[in-house]
Amino acid sequence: MHGHRFKDLTGQKFGRLQVVSFHGRNKNNQSIWLCRCDCKTSLPVESKNLLSGTTKSCGCLMKELAGDRARTHGQTKTRAYKVWINIKDRCFNPRHKSWKDYGGRGITMHPAWRDSFEAFYRDVGEPPVGLSIDRKNNDGNYEPGNVRFTDMFTQHNNRRGNRLIAFNGKIRTIAQWARIVGVKKATLYKRFEEGWSIKRTLTTP
Repeated sequence: MHGHRFKDLTGQKFGRLQVVSFHGRNKNNQSIWLCRCDCKTSLPVESKNLLSGTTKSCGCLMKELAGDRARTHGQTKTRAYKVWINIKDRCFNPRHKSWKDYGGRGITMHPAWRDSFEAFYRDVGEPPVGLSIDRKNNDGNYEPGNVRFTDMFTQHNNRRGNRLIAFNGKIRTIAQWARIVGVKKATLYKRFEEGWSIKRTLTTP
């Protein structure tokens, strides 16, 4: 029923992960398996990541390896660390309140980020005060090139397709900002799509 290339991984062990059952397919038609880690965490993993050895645990393995470094870095109390944990929960913890909107619909996290807070921090940095992490493409993964920091108001409106942008205490649509700053609306859209910050987008001639 899954086509002649379907490989049943049920019961197999990959690193710390035991495959429990077939979980479905992602948008690229790749098989996803529900796995149980030795530390008792359950998470969906793509078959290619199991077979290639990219994913060997729920992240606890890397956490243990990075534990001493993380403590010496003092990063576990930072906002970036909390963001990292929250993204992992959304994508990999079926008990998380938002899981159905993320991991439950195939949204995952860049493997290097998932397994290493340091890799995530190196690529993303510390979230600016008052902003939270958001994906540019709402159907895309948390991965390099698809994340940015926005205020919750912008995030909420982006999801509904109303591109409202908050800047300097004012909230306007992109069309209104285009008139205010004298830059074409299409240019502003393109800048946002390319990951420009709100300030850079609206202050560059």
